[in-house]
Amino acid sequence: MHHAAFSHATRVRSLAHAIASAFLACGLADASIAHANEPVVRGQLQRPGSATSRPVDLSSAGTTRGGPTVVVQNCSDLGPGSLRDAYANSFDGLTIDLGQLNCSTITLANGALVSANNAGYVTLKGPAGGVLIIDANHASRAIIHRGTRIGLRDLVVRNGFASNDTGGGCILSDGDVALSDSRVSGCEVSTTGSTPALGGAIHSIGVAFVISSQVVDNRAHAAAANADGGGVHAQYVITAHQSMISGNTTSGDGSHYARGGGAYGREGMRIDSCTMSGNKADAGGAAFIGTASFYNSSFTNSTVSGNSADGAGGGILTHYKIRIDNSTIVGNSAYFDFGAGLYLAAGNAQLHSTIIAGNTTGGGLNAADIGGHAGAAISGDHNLVIASTLALPPGTLSQEPMLGPLQDNGGGVLTMALLPGSPAIDAGDNPRNLYEDGRGYECPPSGGCTEFERTVGAATDIGAFEFGAPNHIFDDSFETESFRDQG
Repeated sequence: MHHAAFSHATRVRSLAHAIASAFLACGLADASIAHANEPVVRGQLQRPGSATSRPVDLSSAGTTRGGPTVVVQNCSDLGPGSLRDAYANSFDGLTIDLGQLNCSTITLANGALVSANNAGYVTLKGPAGGVLIIDANHASRAIIHRGTRIGLRDLVVRNGFASNDTGGGCILSDGDVALSDSRVSGCEVSTTGSTPALGGAIHSIGVAFVISSQVVDNRAHAAAANADGGGVHAQYVITAHQSMISGNTTSGDGSHYARGGGAYGREGMRIDSCTMSGNKADAGGAAFIGTASFYNSSFTNSTVSGNSADGAGGGILTHYKIRIDNSTIVGNSAYFDFGAGLYLAAGNAQLHSTIIAGNTTGGGLNAADIGGHAGAAISGDHNLVIASTLALPPGTLSQEPMLGPLQDNGGGVLTMALLPGSPAIDAGDNPRNLYEDGRGYECPPSGGCTEFERTVGAATDIGAFEFGAPNHIFDDSFETESFRDQG
Protein backbone atom coordinates (compact mmCIF):
# COMPACT_ATOMS: atom_id res chain seq x y z
CA MET A 1 0.00 0.00 0.00
CA HIS A 2 1.30 3.44 -0.86
CA HIS A 3 1.08 4.75 2.70
CA ALA A 4 3.90 2.43 3.76
CA ALA A 5 6.42 4.81 2.26
CA PHE A 6 5.36 7.71 4.49
CA SER A 7 7.93 8.75 7.06
CA HIS A 8 6.93 8.73 10.72
CA ALA A 9 7.43 12.50 10.94
CA THR A 10 5.05 13.03 8.02
CA ARG A 11 2.42 10.81 9.65
CA VAL A 12 2.68 12.71 12.93
CA ARG A 13 2.16 16.05 11.18
CA SER A 14 -0.77 14.61 9.25
CA LEU A 15 -2.28 13.20 12.44
CA ALA A 16 -2.08 16.56 14.16
CA HIS A 17 -3.87 18.24 11.27
CA ALA A 18 -6.51 15.52 11.08
CA ILE A 19 -7.37 15.62 14.78
CA ALA A 20 -7.75 19.37 14.82
CA SER A 21 -9.53 19.66 11.46
CA ALA A 22 -12.22 17.29 12.68
CA PHE A 23 -13.39 19.85 15.21
CA LEU A 24 -13.85 22.34 12.38
CA ALA A 25 -15.02 20.15 9.55
CA CYS A 26 -17.22 17.71 11.49
CA GLY A 27 -18.90 20.21 13.81
CA LEU A 28 -17.24 18.97 17.00
CA ALA A 29 -16.61 22.29 18.65
CA ASP A 30 -19.15 21.97 21.43
CA ALA A 31 -18.06 22.79 24.94
CA SER A 32 -17.99 19.19 26.11
CA ILE A 33 -15.18 18.58 23.63
CA ALA A 34 -13.48 21.93 23.32
CA HIS A 35 -11.98 21.69 26.81
CA ALA A 36 -11.16 18.01 26.72
CA ASN A 37 -7.70 17.75 25.20
CA GLU A 38 -4.96 20.05 26.37
CA PRO A 39 -2.69 19.79 23.28
CA VAL A 40 -5.33 21.68 21.25
CA VAL A 41 -4.50 25.31 22.04
CA ARG A 42 -5.52 28.34 19.97
CA GLY A 43 -6.14 26.27 16.88
CA GLN A 44 -2.95 24.27 17.11
CA LEU A 45 -2.12 20.72 18.11
CA GLN A 46 1.26 20.02 19.64
CA ARG A 47 2.94 16.87 20.84
CA PRO A 48 3.17 17.23 24.61
CA GLY A 49 6.37 16.72 26.53
CA SER A 50 8.69 17.25 23.59
CA ALA A 51 11.12 20.15 23.32
CA THR A 52 11.26 19.70 19.55
CA SER A 53 7.51 19.51 18.94
CA ARG A 54 6.10 22.15 16.64
CA PRO A 55 2.50 23.39 16.41
CA VAL A 56 0.61 22.80 13.20
CA ASP A 57 -1.12 25.62 11.33
CA LEU A 58 -4.84 24.84 11.09
CA SER A 59 -5.86 27.85 9.03
CA SER A 60 -6.79 25.68 6.05
CA ALA A 61 -8.51 22.91 8.03
CA GLY A 62 -11.79 21.66 6.63
CA THR A 63 -11.42 23.29 3.20
CA THR A 64 -12.67 20.17 1.42
CA ARG A 65 -16.17 20.60 2.88
CA GLY A 66 -18.97 21.89 0.69
CA GLY A 67 -17.71 20.35 -2.56
CA PRO A 68 -19.78 18.87 -5.39
CA THR A 69 -22.38 16.15 -4.90
CA VAL A 70 -23.17 13.06 -6.96
CA VAL A 71 -26.59 11.51 -6.38
CA VAL A 72 -26.78 7.70 -6.50
CA GLN A 73 -29.64 6.77 -8.80
CA ASN A 74 -30.25 3.10 -8.06
CA CYS A 75 -29.56 0.26 -5.62
CA SER A 76 -27.65 -1.91 -8.07
CA ASP A 77 -24.12 -3.00 -7.27
CA LEU A 78 -22.79 -2.26 -10.76
CA GLY A 79 -23.29 0.12 -13.61
CA PRO A 80 -24.13 3.78 -14.19
CA GLY A 81 -25.94 5.47 -11.34
CA SER A 82 -24.74 2.91 -8.76
CA LEU A 83 -22.82 3.60 -5.56
CA ARG A 84 -19.93 1.49 -6.86
CA ASP A 85 -19.66 3.58 -10.02
CA ALA A 86 -19.78 6.88 -8.12
CA TYR A 87 -17.19 5.78 -5.57
CA ALA A 88 -14.81 4.35 -8.17
CA ASN A 89 -14.75 7.79 -9.78
CA SER A 90 -14.57 9.79 -6.54
CA PHE A 91 -12.31 12.78 -5.96
CA ASP A 92 -11.35 15.15 -3.17
CA GLY A 93 -14.30 17.04 -1.67
CA LEU A 94 -16.98 14.86 -3.27
CA THR A 95 -20.20 13.94 -1.44
CA ILE A 96 -21.95 10.82 -2.69
CA ASP A 97 -25.63 11.21 -1.78
CA LEU A 98 -27.65 8.03 -1.25
CA GLY A 99 -30.52 9.86 0.42
CA GLN A 100 -32.90 9.52 -2.55
CA LEU A 101 -32.86 5.72 -2.60
CA ASN A 102 -35.97 3.78 -1.61
CA CYS A 103 -34.29 0.43 -0.98
CA SER A 104 -33.21 -0.70 2.47
CA THR A 105 -30.03 -2.57 1.47
CA ILE A 106 -27.27 -2.41 -1.12
CA THR A 107 -25.71 -5.88 -1.20
CA LEU A 108 -22.14 -5.97 -2.45
CA ALA A 109 -22.09 -8.96 -4.79
CA ASN A 110 -18.96 -7.77 -6.59
CA GLY A 111 -16.50 -7.29 -3.76
CA ALA A 112 -15.55 -4.22 -1.79
CA LEU A 113 -16.34 -0.71 -2.92
CA VAL A 114 -12.98 0.81 -3.91
CA SER A 115 -12.39 4.53 -4.34
CA ALA A 116 -10.34 6.09 -7.05
CA ASN A 117 -6.64 6.32 -6.26
CA ASN A 118 -5.71 9.49 -4.36
CA ALA A 119 -9.42 10.17 -3.86
CA GLY A 120 -8.85 12.67 -1.05
CA TYR A 121 -11.77 13.36 1.30
CA VAL A 122 -14.98 11.68 0.17
CA THR A 123 -18.30 11.52 2.05
CA LEU A 124 -21.00 8.87 1.68
CA LYS A 125 -24.31 10.27 2.92
CA GLY A 126 -27.37 8.09 3.45
CA PRO A 127 -31.01 8.99 4.17
CA ALA A 128 -31.82 10.47 7.57
CA GLY A 129 -32.16 7.94 10.37
CA GLY A 130 -29.53 5.50 9.16
CA VAL A 131 -32.06 3.25 7.40
CA LEU A 132 -29.85 2.32 4.46
CA ILE A 133 -27.55 -0.71 4.82
CA ILE A 134 -24.40 -1.46 2.84
CA ASP A 135 -24.01 -5.23 3.28
CA ALA A 136 -20.83 -7.04 2.23
CA ASN A 137 -22.52 -10.41 2.79
CA HIS A 138 -19.44 -11.86 4.58
CA ALA A 139 -17.73 -12.17 1.19
CA SER A 140 -15.38 -9.16 1.21
CA ARG A 141 -14.69 -5.87 2.87
CA ALA A 142 -17.34 -3.24 2.37
CA ILE A 143 -15.15 -0.18 1.66
CA ILE A 144 -11.52 0.43 0.67
CA HIS A 145 -10.56 4.10 0.61
CA ARG A 146 -7.44 5.22 -1.26
CA GLY A 147 -7.47 8.78 0.00
CA THR A 148 -7.12 11.10 2.97
CA ARG A 149 -10.53 10.50 4.59
CA ILE A 150 -13.72 8.55 4.07
CA GLY A 151 -16.76 9.98 5.83
CA LEU A 152 -19.96 8.01 6.44
CA ARG A 153 -23.13 9.74 7.54
CA ASP A 154 -26.50 8.10 8.28
CA LEU A 155 -25.41 4.68 7.04
CA VAL A 156 -25.17 1.10 8.30
CA VAL A 157 -22.17 -0.91 7.09
CA ARG A 158 -22.18 -4.57 8.01
CA ASN A 159 -21.00 -8.12 7.42
CA GLY A 160 -17.60 -7.36 5.93
CA PHE A 161 -14.84 -9.96 5.92
CA ALA A 162 -11.11 -9.73 5.21
CA SER A 163 -9.10 -12.96 5.06
CA ASN A 164 -5.30 -13.03 5.25
CA ASP A 165 -5.07 -9.30 4.70
CA THR A 166 -3.80 -6.87 7.30
CA GLY A 167 -6.99 -5.29 8.50
CA GLY A 168 -10.31 -3.57 8.19
CA GLY A 169 -13.01 -6.22 8.14
CA CYS A 170 -15.52 -3.66 6.87
CA ILE A 171 -13.61 -0.43 6.25
CA LEU A 172 -9.94 -0.02 5.27
CA SER A 173 -8.65 3.52 4.78
CA ASP A 174 -5.28 4.89 3.76
CA GLY A 175 -6.23 7.99 5.74
CA ASP A 176 -8.97 8.80 8.25
CA VAL A 177 -12.38 7.23 8.82
CA ALA A 178 -15.16 9.51 10.09
CA LEU A 179 -18.46 7.97 11.19
CA SER A 180 -21.40 10.25 11.92
CA ASP A 181 -24.84 8.86 12.89
CA SER A 182 -23.73 5.51 11.50
CA ARG A 183 -23.23 1.91 12.57
CA VAL A 184 -20.58 -0.67 11.65
CA SER A 185 -21.32 -4.23 12.76
CA GLY A 186 -20.81 -7.92 12.12
CA CYS A 187 -17.38 -7.44 10.51
CA GLU A 188 -14.31 -9.64 10.81
CA VAL A 189 -10.66 -9.78 9.83
CA SER A 190 -9.06 -13.22 10.14
CA THR A 191 -5.49 -14.15 9.24
CA THR A 192 -3.15 -17.11 9.19
CA GLY A 193 0.63 -17.14 9.04
CA SER A 194 2.52 -13.97 9.96
CA THR A 195 -0.12 -11.46 8.82
CA PRO A 196 -1.53 -9.41 11.73
CA ALA A 197 -5.27 -8.85 12.09
CA LEU A 198 -5.90 -5.13 12.66
CA GLY A 199 -9.36 -3.61 13.07
CA GLY A 200 -12.22 -6.08 12.94
CA ALA A 201 -14.55 -3.32 11.75
CA ILE A 202 -12.27 -0.37 10.88
CA HIS A 203 -8.58 -0.10 10.10
CA SER A 204 -7.53 3.52 9.65
CA ILE A 205 -3.97 4.57 8.90
CA GLY A 206 -4.91 7.97 10.30
CA VAL A 207 -7.61 9.01 12.75
CA ALA A 208 -10.86 7.12 13.37
CA PHE A 209 -13.79 9.34 14.42
CA VAL A 210 -16.87 7.70 15.94
CA ILE A 211 -19.44 10.48 16.32
CA SER A 212 -23.02 9.66 17.38
CA SER A 213 -22.28 6.20 16.00
CA GLN A 214 -21.93 2.56 16.97
CA VAL A 215 -19.18 0.00 16.35
CA VAL A 216 -20.59 -3.28 17.62
CA ASP A 217 -20.09 -7.05 17.40
CA ASN A 218 -16.92 -7.16 15.31
CA ARG A 219 -13.87 -9.42 15.54
CA ALA A 220 -10.15 -9.49 14.75
CA HIS A 221 -8.51 -12.91 14.88
CA ALA A 222 -4.96 -13.97 14.02
CA ALA A 223 -3.91 -17.59 14.08
CA ALA A 224 -0.17 -16.89 14.34
CA ALA A 225 0.34 -13.11 14.63
CA ASN A 226 -0.90 -10.08 16.57
CA ALA A 227 -4.60 -9.23 16.59
CA ASP A 228 -5.28 -5.60 17.58
CA GLY A 229 -8.52 -3.66 17.63
CA GLY A 230 -11.58 -5.87 17.54
CA GLY A 231 -13.71 -2.86 16.68
CA VAL A 232 -11.35 -0.05 15.65
CA HIS A 233 -7.63 0.08 14.89
CA ALA A 234 -6.24 3.53 14.13
CA GLN A 235 -3.36 5.87 14.74
CA TYR A 236 -5.66 7.91 17.00
CA VAL A 237 -9.26 7.17 18.04
CA ILE A 238 -11.80 9.91 18.81
CA THR A 239 -15.40 9.44 19.94
CA ALA A 240 -18.09 11.99 20.80
CA HIS A 241 -21.82 12.59 21.16
CA GLN A 242 -23.27 9.41 22.66
CA SER A 243 -21.39 6.73 20.74
CA MET A 244 -21.03 3.04 21.57
CA ILE A 245 -18.17 0.60 21.01
CA SER A 246 -19.52 -2.71 22.26
CA GLY A 247 -19.34 -6.47 21.83
CA ASN A 248 -16.06 -6.47 19.89
CA THR A 249 -13.31 -9.10 20.29
CA THR A 250 -9.65 -9.69 19.50
CA SER A 251 -8.26 -13.21 19.71
CA GLY A 252 -5.19 -15.20 18.77
CA ASP A 253 -3.15 -18.30 19.42
CA GLY A 254 -1.96 -17.32 22.90
CA SER A 255 1.63 -16.72 21.82
CA HIS A 256 1.03 -13.32 20.18
CA TYR A 257 -0.71 -10.14 21.29
CA ALA A 258 -4.48 -9.75 21.15
CA ARG A 259 -5.08 -6.16 22.29
CA GLY A 260 -7.82 -3.58 22.36
CA GLY A 261 -11.04 -5.55 22.12
CA GLY A 262 -13.07 -2.39 21.53
CA ALA A 263 -10.44 -0.04 20.18
CA TYR A 264 -6.68 0.14 19.65
CA GLY A 265 -5.09 3.57 19.33
CA ARG A 266 -1.50 3.27 18.21
CA GLU A 267 -0.69 6.83 19.29
CA GLY A 268 -3.58 7.75 21.56
CA MET A 269 -7.30 8.08 22.17
CA ARG A 270 -9.81 10.73 23.05
CA ILE A 271 -13.02 9.08 24.24
CA ASP A 272 -15.83 11.55 24.93
CA SER A 273 -19.47 10.72 25.75
CA CYS A 274 -19.07 7.07 24.80
CA THR A 275 -20.04 3.70 26.23
CA MET A 276 -17.56 0.84 25.83
CA SER A 277 -19.07 -2.44 26.97
CA GLY A 278 -18.86 -6.17 26.37
CA ASN A 279 -15.51 -5.99 24.56
CA LYS A 280 -12.85 -8.66 25.04
CA ALA A 281 -9.09 -9.01 24.44
CA ASP A 282 -5.97 -10.42 26.05
CA ALA A 283 -4.96 -6.88 27.07
CA GLY A 284 -7.09 -3.76 27.17
CA GLY A 285 -10.53 -5.33 26.92
CA ALA A 286 -12.25 -2.05 26.05
CA ALA A 287 -9.31 0.11 25.01
CA PHE A 288 -5.59 -0.33 24.40
CA ILE A 289 -3.46 2.80 24.02
CA GLY A 290 -0.36 1.73 22.17
CA THR A 291 3.32 1.85 22.84
CA ALA A 292 3.88 4.50 20.14
CA SER A 293 1.74 7.08 21.96
CA PHE A 294 2.80 10.68 21.42
CA TYR A 295 -0.43 12.56 22.11
CA ASN A 296 -2.27 12.95 25.39
CA SER A 297 -5.14 10.51 25.80
CA SER A 298 -8.35 11.22 27.66
CA PHE A 299 -11.70 9.73 28.64
CA THR A 300 -14.51 12.19 29.45
CA ASN A 301 -18.17 11.61 30.35
CA SER A 302 -17.80 7.96 29.35
CA THR A 303 -18.85 4.58 30.72
CA VAL A 304 -16.50 1.57 30.52
CA SER A 305 -18.25 -1.52 31.86
CA GLY A 306 -18.54 -5.26 31.32
CA ASN A 307 -15.31 -5.59 29.35
CA SER A 308 -12.76 -8.33 29.96
CA ALA A 309 -9.11 -9.24 29.40
CA ASP A 310 -7.39 -12.60 29.63
CA GLY A 311 -4.30 -10.68 30.77
CA ALA A 312 -4.19 -7.09 32.06
CA GLY A 313 -6.59 -4.19 31.84
CA GLY A 314 -10.12 -5.47 31.45
CA GLY A 315 -11.23 -1.88 30.93
CA ILE A 316 -8.37 0.40 29.81
CA LEU A 317 -4.68 -0.39 29.32
CA THR A 318 -2.39 2.48 28.41
CA HIS A 319 1.30 2.86 27.61
CA TYR A 320 1.17 6.65 27.93
CA LYS A 321 -0.20 9.23 30.33
CA ILE A 322 -3.96 9.52 30.48
CA ARG A 323 -6.56 11.88 31.90
CA ILE A 324 -10.02 10.62 32.91
CA ASP A 325 -12.85 13.02 33.82
CA ASN A 326 -16.46 12.47 34.92
CA SER A 327 -16.42 8.83 33.87
CA THR A 328 -17.59 5.48 35.23
CA ILE A 329 -15.26 2.46 34.97
CA VAL A 330 -17.09 -0.36 36.70
CA GLY A 331 -17.63 -4.10 36.35
CA ASN A 332 -14.65 -4.98 34.14
CA SER A 333 -12.62 -8.14 34.68
CA ALA A 334 -9.07 -9.33 34.04
CA TYR A 335 -6.89 -12.34 34.66
CA PHE A 336 -4.01 -10.35 36.20
CA ASP A 337 -4.33 -9.75 39.93
CA PHE A 338 -4.53 -5.96 39.71
CA GLY A 339 -5.73 -3.16 37.44
CA ALA A 340 -8.87 -4.75 36.01
CA GLY A 341 -10.43 -1.31 35.52
CA LEU A 342 -7.37 0.79 34.62
CA TYR A 343 -3.89 -0.60 34.03
CA LEU A 344 -0.94 1.76 33.57
CA ALA A 345 1.71 -0.19 31.66
CA ALA A 346 3.62 3.10 31.44
CA GLY A 347 2.94 6.74 32.24
CA ASN A 348 0.74 8.35 34.89
CA ALA A 349 -2.97 8.99 35.31
CA GLN A 350 -4.89 12.13 36.20
CA LEU A 351 -8.40 11.40 37.49
CA HIS A 352 -11.18 13.88 38.16
CA SER A 353 -14.72 13.14 39.36
CA THR A 354 -14.43 9.53 38.21
CA ILE A 355 -15.70 6.23 39.61
CA ILE A 356 -13.39 3.21 39.26
CA ALA A 357 -14.92 0.43 41.34
CA GLY A 358 -16.27 -3.09 41.17
CA ASN A 359 -13.58 -4.29 38.76
CA THR A 360 -12.31 -7.77 39.55
CA THR A 361 -9.81 -10.54 38.94
CA GLY A 362 -9.88 -14.20 39.94
CA GLY A 363 -13.26 -14.90 38.42
CA GLY A 364 -14.84 -12.02 40.27
CA LEU A 365 -13.37 -12.88 43.68
CA ASN A 366 -10.73 -10.13 43.97
CA ALA A 367 -11.34 -6.37 43.85
CA ALA A 368 -8.81 -4.85 41.44
CA ASP A 369 -9.66 -1.39 40.13
CA ILE A 370 -6.33 0.34 39.39
CA GLY A 371 -2.85 -1.11 38.94
CA GLY A 372 0.30 -0.64 36.93
CA HIS A 373 4.04 -0.15 36.94
CA ALA A 374 5.70 0.69 40.23
CA GLY A 375 6.59 4.25 39.27
CA ALA A 376 3.09 5.25 38.17
CA ALA A 377 1.54 8.29 39.87
CA ILE A 378 -2.18 8.95 40.27
CA SER A 379 -3.22 12.59 40.63
CA GLY A 380 -6.53 14.47 40.64
CA ASP A 381 -9.48 14.92 42.97
CA HIS A 382 -13.14 14.16 43.69
CA ASN A 383 -12.83 10.47 42.76
CA LEU A 384 -14.28 7.21 44.07
CA VAL A 385 -11.90 4.24 43.86
CA ILE A 386 -12.14 1.13 46.00
CA ALA A 387 -9.11 -1.07 45.19
CA SER A 388 -5.79 0.26 43.90
CA THR A 389 -2.23 -1.02 44.13
CA LEU A 390 -1.05 2.54 43.40
CA ALA A 391 -1.27 5.45 45.84
CA LEU A 392 -4.40 7.55 45.41
CA PRO A 393 -4.82 11.32 45.94
CA PRO A 394 -5.93 12.45 49.41
CA GLY A 395 -9.69 12.63 49.76
CA THR A 396 -10.46 9.78 47.35
CA LEU A 397 -13.71 8.08 48.42
CA SER A 398 -13.68 4.32 48.82
CA GLN A 399 -17.32 3.43 49.53
CA GLU A 400 -19.57 1.25 47.43
CA PRO A 401 -20.80 3.65 44.69
CA MET A 402 -24.36 2.24 44.64
CA LEU A 403 -24.97 1.97 40.92
CA GLY A 404 -27.76 0.51 38.87
CA PRO A 405 -27.09 -1.95 36.03
CA LEU A 406 -25.71 -0.94 32.66
CA GLN A 407 -28.86 -0.06 30.75
CA ASP A 408 -30.66 2.53 28.67
CA ASN A 409 -31.28 5.46 30.99
CA GLY A 410 -31.89 7.85 28.10
CA GLY A 411 -29.69 9.59 25.59
CA GLY A 412 -29.20 6.64 23.27
CA VAL A 413 -26.29 5.05 25.15
CA LEU A 414 -26.06 2.61 28.04
CA THR A 415 -25.17 4.11 31.42
CA MET A 416 -25.08 3.10 35.09
CA ALA A 417 -27.41 5.24 37.15
CA LEU A 418 -26.49 6.47 40.62
CA LEU A 419 -29.02 5.08 43.08
CA PRO A 420 -30.56 7.18 45.86
CA GLY A 421 -28.09 7.50 48.72
CA SER A 422 -25.00 6.97 46.57
CA PRO A 423 -21.90 8.65 48.05
CA ALA A 424 -21.10 9.91 44.54
CA ILE A 425 -24.09 12.29 44.50
CA ASP A 426 -22.99 15.96 44.81
CA ALA A 427 -19.43 14.77 45.62
CA GLY A 428 -17.75 15.47 42.28
CA ASP A 429 -16.64 18.44 40.21
CA ASN A 430 -16.73 19.55 36.60
CA PRO A 431 -13.23 20.55 35.46
CA ARG A 432 -14.16 20.39 31.76
CA ASN A 433 -17.17 22.73 32.19
CA LEU A 434 -19.43 20.09 30.66
CA TYR A 435 -23.05 21.00 29.95
CA GLU A 436 -24.43 17.43 29.90
CA ASP A 437 -23.61 14.12 31.53
CA GLY A 438 -22.70 11.05 29.48
CA ARG A 439 -26.23 10.80 28.09
CA GLY A 440 -26.07 14.20 26.43
CA TYR A 441 -29.47 15.14 25.06
CA GLU A 442 -32.21 13.58 22.95
CA CYS A 443 -34.92 15.01 20.70
CA PRO A 444 -37.56 12.36 19.86
CA PRO A 445 -39.61 12.67 16.64
CA SER A 446 -42.70 13.31 18.75
CA GLY A 447 -41.21 16.66 19.79
CA GLY A 448 -39.59 18.13 22.85
CA CYS A 449 -35.91 17.83 23.68
CA THR A 450 -34.39 16.49 26.87
CA GLU A 451 -31.03 17.61 28.20
CA PHE A 452 -29.33 15.45 30.80
CA GLU A 453 -27.58 18.27 32.65
CA ARG A 454 -24.09 17.72 34.00
CA THR A 455 -24.81 19.42 37.32
CA VAL A 456 -28.09 19.06 39.22
CA GLY A 457 -28.28 19.88 42.91
CA ALA A 458 -25.54 21.19 45.17
CA ALA A 459 -22.64 20.00 43.03
CA THR A 460 -21.70 17.74 40.12
CA ASP A 461 -21.93 14.01 40.79
CA ILE A 462 -18.96 11.67 40.44
CA GLY A 463 -19.08 9.51 37.33
CA ALA A 464 -20.72 9.72 33.90
CA PHE A 465 -24.29 9.87 35.24
CA GLU A 466 -25.92 12.83 36.98
CA PHE A 467 -28.58 11.94 39.57
CA GLY A 468 -31.73 14.03 39.05
CA ALA A 469 -31.11 14.80 35.39
CA PRO A 470 -33.01 15.68 33.31
CA ASN A 471 -34.07 18.55 35.49
CA HIS A 472 -36.50 19.93 32.91
CA ILE A 473 -37.67 19.34 29.32
CA PHE A 474 -37.34 21.94 26.60
CA ASP A 475 -39.61 22.71 23.65
CA ASP A 476 -38.96 22.03 19.97
CA SER A 477 -36.85 25.15 19.53
CA PHE A 478 -34.43 24.09 22.25
CA GLU A 479 -30.74 24.25 21.51
CA THR A 480 -28.42 22.96 24.18
CA GLU A 481 -25.66 25.22 25.34
CA SER A 482 -23.32 22.65 23.82
CA PHE A 483 -24.02 24.24 20.44
CA ARG A 484 -22.88 27.73 21.40
CA ASP A 485 -19.48 27.45 19.78
CA GLN A 486 -20.48 25.55 16.65
CA GLY A 487 -20.21 27.27 13.32
